[in-house]
Amino acid sequence: NRISERVISIPAAELRDLEKAILSFSVFCSRDEKDLLDIRVNGKSVYSDVPFCNLRRAEIEIDRDLIRGGSNSVTFAGEGDYALEQIEWQSLLRGERASEFAFVIDTDDYKDARRGIRDVFVVFDFALSNDLKTFDFFINEEEIEVNTFDDSFLITISDFLEDGSNLIKLRPRNSFDIIEMRVELE
Repeated sequence: NRISERVISIPAAELRDLEKAILSFSVFCSRDEKDLLDIRVNGKSVYSDVPFCNLRRAEIEIDRDLIRGGSNSVTFAGEGDYALEQIEWQSLLRGERASEFAFVIDTDDYKDARRGIRDVFVVFDFALSNDLKTFDFFINEEEIEVNTFDDSFLITISDFLEDGSNLIKLRPRNSFDIIEMRVELE
């Protein structure tokens, strides 16, 4: 039985506001597998099945009652010849939903950005410096993962723009406050 363990740290403040958690991963196999993959969180089973190999990411919703403040053990065990990749834990907090923002870029500015003549940025100013801010940033369905301790953060979006209307979506992974978010053209 091959076993791999990851430890996920959940701060007490995050646990207090935790609505649910999602564990996602991709499974790659060199051949069709028939052996079970078992996944446990803090010793309790959350998944026991023959995984679909080389397909889309698997997502498992983790019962909030299985999660504790501090260290949480996530154990993967199985007889099969699996390669687990892109293992990701997402804490969804109460009151924090994906936020969407639309903006319009005119045709001339769009052409300049696509040709590399000008750059388009999204600039974030955060309330607290030195605290970790973790979120998924989407621009027209392109995803960028953000992890920063900075009180200001810049994302170049020139390559992901569409002529006319554009959509930004933010999905927070922990608690933080954004003072200002703006789109700039330079």
